[in-house]
Amino acid sequence: MASSSSGRRPGSASGLYTISRPAASSSSTPRRPAQPKRKKPRTVWNSADTKSEWDELVAVSSLSTSAPSTRKPRLRGLPSLAKCAGDAAARGFKRLWEDEAEPSTSTSATATATALTRGGRDGADASENNDLRTELKGRGGSWSVLWAGTPDHLKEPVRDSVFRWWGSYLTIQVLRTFENPPHLRLPGDILPAIASVQQLKPLVPPSDIAESFTSLTLTHAAKAPDVAIAGLIHFLPNLEVINLKGCTLAGKRVVETIVKRCRRLRRINLKGTAIGEDDLRSLLDEFGQQLEGLKVDNVRFHNSPDKAFASGPFPKITHLCLPGDIINAPSQDFRERAKRFGQIIAHPLPRAAPADASFDWPKFSHIFPALTHLYLPGLLIPTNTTISVPPNQLVKLSLGPGGPPSLEDFRHQGDPKGSKDARCDNGMAAYSMYLYEEGMSGPWQRTLKRLTISTPCKIDPYHFVPEEWISLDFQTALEELNLPSMQFSGVDGNELFAQTIAEGFRNLRSLDLSGSSVTDEDVFTILDGCPLISHIDLTSCRGVRVQNRRNIFKAWEAARKAPDAEPVSGFIDLHTV
Repeated sequence: MASSSSGRRPGSASGLYTISRPAASSSSTPRRPAQPKRKKPRTVWNSADTKSEWDELVAVSSLSTSAPSTRKPRLRGLPSLAKCAGDAAARGFKRLWEDEAEPSTSTSATATATALTRGGRDGADASENNDLRTELKGRGGSWSVLWAGTPDHLKEPVRDSVFRWWGSYLTIQVLRTFENPPHLRLPGDILPAIASVQQLKPLVPPSDIAESFTSLTLTHAAKAPDVAIAGLIHFLPNLEVINLKGCTLAGKRVVETIVKRCRRLRRINLKGTAIGEDDLRSLLDEFGQQLEGLKVDNVRFHNSPDKAFASGPFPKITHLCLPGDIINAPSQDFRERAKRFGQIIAHPLPRAAPADASFDWPKFSHIFPALTHLYLPGLLIPTNTTISVPPNQLVKLSLGPGGPPSLEDFRHQGDPKGSKDARCDNGMAAYSMYLYEEGMSGPWQRTLKRLTISTPCKIDPYHFVPEEWISLDFQTALEELNLPSMQFSGVDGNELFAQTIAEGFRNLRSLDLSGSSVTDEDVFTILDGCPLISHIDLTSCRGVRVQNRRNIFKAWEAARKAPDAEPVSGFIDLHTV
């Protein structure tokens, strides 16, 4: 016993080894006691049967959720391969211009632009381009090579797209790349470099192609001086069409250069320039018998325009724009005279034309016998004045500052809850019916693109679309229809309304029926007849299932692809064309 006990480890009663955790240091954080798990109450938000309970909750409540459904916009037509390649090249212009490598080693935008150079190019031209690539490796070299190989009939649309996408990026040096005969186009309204340019010498085309230009468009170059514009025109002797609209400093020197150099001039636009009566007379004396278009609007005549138009009649002018007060201009001090009589607002009064005037409104058809388009902004004439125009010939007549009214957007909105006045509500109902019945069947049918009606009145589906549209298969221009919180009269008003929209508004692209009483099937009927719709707002539509409000297009496709779904005839799905 003594021998066995002597082999035991001291401090162990049983003679076995014990392992214990070392004491934690004072610097360590003490462990937090584990909290008991709490059972979450079963609600509609975490239940396994959320779908059915969610529908039940929404059905018995006034819960409103924003539920617009969208899909990729439908194409307005079938674009050609050349147009797609041109659009891609225009969007990737900046990358191509800043690419200093060879076009063969650049990105996909270069490959797309290279496709443009293959139309009408043979093997010799292709080898020539390969030689040029080794010479033009600097900034803009890749684009210059590709642009030189682009067919002429594709250069103009690509240039216009580049101007539209990258107008603020284009400098004067970059614009020289787009000097493609016969049109030299420099629109200052979308090119800030042209709007602020003062020296036009860098824009003068090379001498070997200068004589090939027949059209010049230099618009809204407000800071370009008269001498600079005249210098640009001097190097373009074969111009037939000149548009200097908005060049406020263009005046006498420009007119003198045009008279001396541009012997083939046929059309000229000098609206917004600084030309005077003598300048207009010089143009008409020189080109009056060959001009086909003349547009001026800021010319002031001293007494009568007889001297300026003394070389008439002008047998070829078809497009004419003249100041509206060219004959009956008021006295220059009509505002001061109104103040002397104590009038706050001064209205100009037309002066009577001299009895022996050779240029007068009753003689207009004799002076301009070929007139088809007449623009008279700010027309000021005495009452009972007759303007003589060629019979059965006039196509367009504009008497206002912005042309004739061409309505594209109309909104009629009121409080959806009503005015609490029966007479007011009845008046709004009658006015709404007049809008979509008389208005849509009248002059609006070819111009109106956006219509919004938001009133506490009901719409009669029988009168919403004119019958002649359906009988003649007429296609209206309406693209956006907004009818929020709209109710439809009749027992089957929703169904009739859906059929009416599907048959009469096949060009719709956006539809707002939020707060209405339409159902899923009604929306499906509309989508069957309106394949261009890409946006539908079904917020708070109680008749549409909650799951379908944000995904109405997917629900429609699933319903129409079902085996038991009836095929819809008479409509074309552009998605599959």
